[in-house]
Amino acid sequence: MYSIFKLINGELEKIFVRPAIFIMTAFLVIALIFTVLTFSPAQRENNIIDIDGTTIVSVNTKFINNILYKSNYDDKLEELDGLLDFYSSLSNTLDVITKSSLLTQIDDIDGIFQNYTTAAINASSSTESYRQSLLLATQNLITSIESINSSYASLYITKNNYEKLLNNANILYAQISVTGNTSSSDFHMSIFEQVSENNYIGIIDNILDNVEQIIVSSDEITQLRSYYTTAISKCELINDTMLASVVQANSSSDYNMNSDNVALFKQLVTNYYLTTVEAKEIIYNNILLYITEIKSYNQILSYYGNDFEDYNQYKLKESIVKNNYLFENDLYEYEFANVFQAGYTSNYEINAYDFVYYGLEFLSFIIIIFCVVIGAGMIAGENMGGTMKLLAIRPYKRHKIMSSKIIATMVFGIIFLAISTIITFIVGTNAYSLDSSKIMCIINAETIVFVEPYILMLIYLFTLIVRIAVYTMLAVFISTAFKSNMAAVIISILIYLFVALLGNSLFASSEFYQYLPFSNLDFFKFFGGTFNNGGNASGAFGLQFTSPLLSNMNLLFSGIITAVFAIILIIPTYTIFKNRDID
Repeated sequence: MYSIFKLINGELEKIFVRPAIFIMTAFLVIALIFTVLTFSPAQRENNIIDIDGTTIVSVNTKFINNILYKSNYDDKLEELDGLLDFYSSLSNTLDVITKSSLLTQIDDIDGIFQNYTTAAINASSSTESYRQSLLLATQNLITSIESINSSYASLYITKNNYEKLLNNANILYAQISVTGNTSSSDFHMSIFEQVSENNYIGIIDNILDNVEQIIVSSDEITQLRSYYTTAISKCELINDTMLASVVQANSSSDYNMNSDNVALFKQLVTNYYLTTVEAKEIIYNNILLYITEIKSYNQILSYYGNDFEDYNQYKLKESIVKNNYLFENDLYEYEFANVFQAGYTSNYEINAYDFVYYGLEFLSFIIIIFCVVIGAGMIAGENMGGTMKLLAIRPYKRHKIMSSKIIATMVFGIIFLAISTIITFIVGTNAYSLDSSKIMCIINAETIVFVEPYILMLIYLFTLIVRIAVYTMLAVFISTAFKSNMAAVIISILIYLFVALLGNSLFASSEFYQYLPFSNLDFFKFFGGTFNNGGNASGAFGLQFTSPLLSNMNLLFSGIITAVFAIILIIPTYTIFKNRDID
């Protein structure tokens, strides 16, 4: 054991006397300055409702009477009832357009045609009323077809069927809209003749036969409806508390104008709003998850009206877990900080941890490059320089020599990572506050954990160390496989730069991407930050070095892929080094 430590110490001494160390230090200083200049994260999305007003009564008046507030929230909550009806196929009303309701309307129109034909044959005086009924019925059908493109109904029809259905509806509409005296028999007769002769109703009927009506299981709908009824009860309870405050405010001007009381009242408004948001997210996302879990990826892409190219099942599950927890425990998102993201603040104000995270995202990129350069030159460089022969003739086994080189390179990276962390922390604490709420982590889209920000920062640093270790092993493997020092360094750097800067954008949309080792090295993405997307320019820059998280990925899966990749690198590295002749 002593010999391995002695070897590691010797390797570190060789690393730190290289002139490249000064170059690296200069690069890190420049990178730190660049970090300070470019750090300007977008503020975390603010779901807090702040109605103008200095009294409880004035705030309540705006909350009740302004269409942007209570009535709007209530309407969004009521939409969930129609959403549940739609996917349980309980309603055939025009408010909830389903396949069955469209087919019912077509049957009604067919009946009108039959009645009109019978009346025309019998020369009945009521033929005009049938013509008018035909006009009204076909117009209603068009309205229903157009309403398919609603926020939730669009999930039940494929793009191909929707285009056919809409095209035929437009043709039908063109026939109904013929010019002429709309009160004349000729006008209505022209509608009958053109619609009947071209069999437009039959065409639409046939298309609808091929349209898939998605039905969610009754157990799922029952569970989701319980969230809906609970949300209504929560809102009613909050509203009762607000009304009690208004009553007290009307009887006491001191209570009405007290700033603390007004702030509490505004918080109730926010709670009312977030209750509806949580319920909507839970119900809609659970339905979406149910649908997408029973469909193939290609089937999902074929649906009309949703941009499923960006659909991510992992993010969906994470959002469901988050909102379920908050809803069931009477908690709200504003009470907790979010997981660190390069493009957004974790709290509603920038703090030092946000800066440290952003800085390390960039600085760690440079640290890994230098670890790759050093690792790539460990074997090939010493072989070319002749120092490897001097080391080999000493009483050390080759596996210890190799281990010392790998470990020394990793330690070098960890030392510079620690220095970078300390410096960014000092800069961050001088520029920003350390104040932060507890952070809500959603581990593996399954488990909610609340941690202090410094704990999460330590977890993040550990994930960076894993990345440093794997890239170091890759570089040493390449250095062992190639006799040329220059070739080993160039190949190692090109691989890392390609993966970090181009790999994500080129392969992230492919299903095999999740099996690539480099897409699984960022373990921090499994701690709950996937619902914080976007950001400004600095956010986009920072996220260049973070690999996407695909639907089927998880922490255990990435851990296994990384471990297997490390083993694949280590075995041939030691084998080649052990059996190679050292000139």
